[in-house]
Amino acid sequence: RFGENLTIKVELYNVATGNLMGSFTGNFKDIYSSLALIDEKATDLFRKMLVEPKAPEPSPEVAPPTAPQPVPVADSAAIANIQTLIKKGVEKNKVKIQKESINLSNSDKMALYEENKKESTLGYIALNVLPGFGLGSYIYGDIRSGITLSVLEVVGWCILLDNGVAIARLTPYDKVDEFQVKLISYTVIISSRLVGLFTPSGYKNIYNKTLREALNFHDKVSYSIDPLIIPRDGAPAVGLAFNVRY
Repeated sequence: RFGENLTIKVELYNVATGNLMGSFTGNFKDIYSSLALIDEKATDLFRKMLVEPKAPEPSPEVAPPTAPQPVPVADSAAIANIQTLIKKGVEKNKVKIQKESINLSNSDKMALYEENKKESTLGYIALNVLPGFGLGSYIYGDIRSGITLSVLEVVGWCILLDNGVAIARLTPYDKVDEFQVKLISYTVIISSRLVGLFTPSGYKNIYNKTLREALNFHDKVSYSIDPLIIPRDGAPAVGLAFNVRY
């Protein structure tokens, strides 16, 4: 009571946490006048009880340290054996390399392929052209092409330097024109140089393909759309199938 008036103050607490959820106050002449104020304010105040208070978050627990997981170790012995076989020759040791690499992971096979594959051929092409004699092919590891180019070069130069002696042994020398001899010799030499332009690239493609097959490493993916016949509602229906091969 305050003088001739009455004062009311209502507070709503959450007894679990001690927090004040809401309150309202009012003044009126008599107790009966308080009903209108309570009807107006109480509904909004007590509606807050329907909202569940957020439970306090549990304190974070520190997880016990986990033991370090063992890192898978590549089969170093197999990799070393494969490297040795590759150096000795991929083509002649292809079957042995396949047996050694069958249990290796794809990442190990990829690393072996990247380390041993043939790459740029420009320098070897230049050596085949100048000085020639298949020098670039020999250095690149293509002994077969190197021998072929060397034989062509030697034959051409022998014809040119011996002034047709090689041809004169087969035909009477007086019937052999000097211009024809030089034309033949230059044709053989130039042909050897032209062939030397392409042999390194062809050898690189064959070598890398053989290396992939020896390592059981298939890095190519192919796609195709094929017709498909399937039963539908008791009758055959035609569709399309998208296939991925790797």
